[in-house]
Amino acid sequence: MSSARGMRTEGEPRVLTHDGTARTTDDGTARTAPGGDRGDPHTGTEPGAKPGTEHGAKPATKPGPTSHTGTRPGADTGTGTGAGAATAATTGGTGTRAATTSREDGGWDATPARTGLRSLAPLVGRDTELAELTATVLAGRTRMLSLTGPVGVGKSRLAAAVFDAVAQAGVRGRYLDLDTLGTEEAALRLRRIRDTMSGAVSEGDRALLVLDFGLRPPHELTPAVASLADACGRLSILSVASRPLGVYGERPVRLAPLALPEPADTADPDRLARVPAVRLLLSCLRAGRPGFRLTAENSAVVAELCARLDGLPLAVELAASRLKVISPAALLDGLGRSPEALYGTRADTTSRHLTMPDALAHSWSALPADRRALLSRLAVFADTFDAVGVSGVLGLPLPEVHTALGEYVDHSLLLCEEQPDGDMRFRMPSLHRRYARTLLERQEAWTGLEAAHTAHVTTTALELLGALDGPEQRAALDRLGHGHEDLLAALDAHVTAGDGPAAARLAAAAVPYWLLRGEARAAVARLTAARTTPGGGEDPAALAALGAAHLGSGSLAAARDCTEKALALFTTAGDAQGTADTRLTLARVLHEQGDSEAAEPVLFSVRTAYAALGDRHGAATAAALLADVLGTLGRTADGLRLADEAERGGEEHGDARLTAFASLVRGRLLAGGPDAGRALAPAQEALLALHHLGDLPGTGAALLVMAQAHARGHAGTGQAWERAALLSAAAGAVREQVGGLPLSPPPAARDLTAEARTRLGDAAYEKSCRAAGKLSLDEAVGRAVEPVRRPRALPRSAGTELLTAREQEVAALVAEGLTNREVARRLGIAEWTAVNTLRKVMRKLDCSSRVHVAQKILRAQQRTAADHPAEAVR
Repeated sequence: MSSARGMRTEGEPRVLTHDGTARTTDDGTARTAPGGDRGDPHTGTEPGAKPGTEHGAKPATKPGPTSHTGTRPGADTGTGTGAGAATAATTGGTGTRAATTSREDGGWDATPARTGLRSLAPLVGRDTELAELTATVLAGRTRMLSLTGPVGVGKSRLAAAVFDAVAQAGVRGRYLDLDTLGTEEAALRLRRIRDTMSGAVSEGDRALLVLDFGLRPPHELTPAVASLADACGRLSILSVASRPLGVYGERPVRLAPLALPEPADTADPDRLARVPAVRLLLSCLRAGRPGFRLTAENSAVVAELCARLDGLPLAVELAASRLKVISPAALLDGLGRSPEALYGTRADTTSRHLTMPDALAHSWSALPADRRALLSRLAVFADTFDAVGVSGVLGLPLPEVHTALGEYVDHSLLLCEEQPDGDMRFRMPSLHRRYARTLLERQEAWTGLEAAHTAHVTTTALELLGALDGPEQRAALDRLGHGHEDLLAALDAHVTAGDGPAAARLAAAAVPYWLLRGEARAAVARLTAARTTPGGGEDPAALAALGAAHLGSGSLAAARDCTEKALALFTTAGDAQGTADTRLTLARVLHEQGDSEAAEPVLFSVRTAYAALGDRHGAATAAALLADVLGTLGRTADGLRLADEAERGGEEHGDARLTAFASLVRGRLLAGGPDAGRALAPAQEALLALHHLGDLPGTGAALLVMAQAHARGHAGTGQAWERAALLSAAAGAVREQVGGLPLSPPPAARDLTAEARTRLGDAAYEKSCRAAGKLSLDEAVGRAVEPVRRPRALPRSAGTELLTAREQEVAALVAEGLTNREVARRLGIAEWTAVNTLRKVMRKLDCSSRVHVAQKILRAQQRTAADHPAEAVR
């Protein structure tokens, strides 16, 4: 899924109009349509139910001011033949519901009256936008707001909610629907409002005018709106259109598509169901397929389907109509070929567009032909892109590219994201991309465009991949992350074209990057495809990279086979650098296979070879792995010395990942020895650095080291063992996902799971593991670096100053209700030792039983909590 999922918005509800019927325009909101009483698929409202009710229930008589199912204001829809036939939605200054009144001149009329118009569906996921827009209008600091966004994104629905919230606050207002009015008639309405408003709004009052342009181009009415804004200083104007009006002082507010699922959401169906895009889909399915449920089996497909739908409510509604008879997987497959897979009938939707291509074509129609042609060519980018990339692929001057991209953003045809460094990246929504590619293929223009894209991406990617072990590492990783899908598209293009050497070269260079992302299994498949393309199997570097990919996936036998074959080829060719690099991989394979004694001499020779080549970075890398091997062999002091050497080498070379790995090795060595308390600092530093770099296997290895450091470095407290169990389980989940971790489990850590189960007991251990399963990787890292609370000291008033540290631990656990066996498990001591220690506690505290000990400790704790709350918390 795309990294641009953070651009989020909410679904479009249907709303009833004056005659109680509804239709949905392509921006997802509902307008008057005869015979529209078909109920509401979003909320399950039955046909014939009264507006604002469910299944015919009585409507609420006094909705709260923050209700998300408030009035959808009435509209000047021009149902008659002139201005005198219009109905205007207004709000009274006392916070009454939106009012419908008639004016023969079509001007401003704020006479309170009831409309009975209420939207049928709640506004989901728009709390922040609603609050901010409402506050802005009420503050009166901005006279002109423009609510823009792609077709179907929810502009009208949100504007209606803002209108309703402002009405509840006592501000008079009017909602003017301009979609069906001619230009002259719409301009006439605006002039009449301008001329009549001064007498309708008292001095000091504020007023709101919502101008909903629907699908019409807003620039036709820019002069009339500007004149109205200049003449009415107490009026706030909220325009709703696909692009800004272009009025001076206008503040654009762009709405983006529905929130899409993140990878972690698919692990938990309940969590996935709360993601707005999925929520809307399930709501739409409630009427047509009431038995549909999210399960562990279909969650990933549903999440990917919502991503392909771009979170557009119209697309979601059409998808829901198709899902009545086909599976999510089948619809997803159809969408991969064409957006024509999204269609419906008048029984499925009241939108004027019954197919997604029809809606997309309409949204493109506002552009001139040359701009439409350029927009379609942007579909060659599979991921986000910037102006430099567009210029490189299409061969256009940067100024022309900047101008075009700005126009597309203004028309809500491209989504944009500001980067931390201030750069802007753009994304064409998936449905638009598929639509544009179809157009290009029909024009036989796709093949040449794809070739230009492949050449540019290959050149750029090879440069970035070569920078992964130097000071530009972070910037290179960011750029590769943005263009990840384009890299894969370029590789596929090389394979499809039968260019094996180019495919193998690109895939081999990309393997370290893919391993860092945790895509070892996918790397094996990609590299295998490249090497089986004619001419792709002749490069020993590609074979060595395949061995590294097998190693990362946990396939040690295949890794050894590929690595030894590649080593023979490099040796025969006299390639000293290739030989040293491949022997380093071979040493890692031997170490992972448990033959650390065989790995040791290989690494010493590799370190010497790198030194002879003047490759100080390679020598530091070998030193870090050799430190790990020596630690496994019990030579901790030598290992720590080499880890420090590797860390210095990483810092000297500017390689943050190597530096972090060396620090992690140092933490692992310390955690397994008598200085376990010193392991937390280097392990935590490494964890944060690796996680920041996006190194998934490295983060998993660091979580495991942190688990050991917590367990051994906090005197075996109960909370430390709970933390260790949780982090071990989280590391295990990472290993299962990626196939293998860069550090083999240390001897002391191999028994950590069993010891944690013994210390905590089966129930508490399983609870910690279940908790780990619900954590995202970010959350697991947060728990890892969270300090373990020290055991609370027993109150002095209980006479505990007479107890030793071990006796205090036993007394505290007895007060918690633990049995002698459980106390022994928790503290890692023999049960008989626990019994004897408790007897000493009983004598010193003058208690006749363990129950008496528990009572005495608890009463003292309660007194301390009452007299000294801060001390009790500590």
